[in-house]
Amino acid sequence: MTMSSRNTEPQQADHPHYAWLREQLDEAQRDGDQGLILLLSDGLEFAQACNAAWHRILEAAQGNLVGMEVVDKTLSRYAAILQDASEPGRFRAQFFDANGFSGHATYDTPEDVLERLVQDGYREPAAGAMNTLSQTREWSLGTLMAHLIAKLNAGKLTYREMQDEMHAADARLT
Repeated sequence: MTMSSRNTEPQQADHPHYAWLREQLDEAQRDGDQGLILLLSDGLEFAQACNAAWHRILEAAQGNLVGMEVVDKTLSRYAAILQDASEPGRFRAQFFDANGFSGHATYDTPEDVLERLVQDGYREPAAGAMNTLSQTREWSLGTLMAHLIAKLNAGKLTYREMQDEMHAADARLT
């Protein structure tokens, strides 16, 4: 966090990719390297979008990124920044959608998680998304399907048994 020169309000640093690009662009301009300026300028719009999202999300997080939920531009894919239970001291991007969890990626800090999420297109805060989605029929069926596939892959049930369990669950939830 840096301090603004105009007042004592704290300001968040810029998104790392944007900060790096601005630094490289400034250096290329000082050196008069027109080819590099042109090349770097091509990435400026993306970097500015990342930076704007970075600041929006940091402001919404109010100093605590752990637990922050974000959504992509399609409003269909979500991620939450969480402590990683399988790697103590690290943090994860936990991905999910209407059908349940879909994977995760682990990083050293919550800021590293946010940096990657923003670059991958998760650019809007989505407080409460997991809670809302987890109450739906689609989430229940998706979570059950993931569980049944794991059992099938482990040899604990047949494909036919998996189908039967899915049909029974579908009927119960209808």
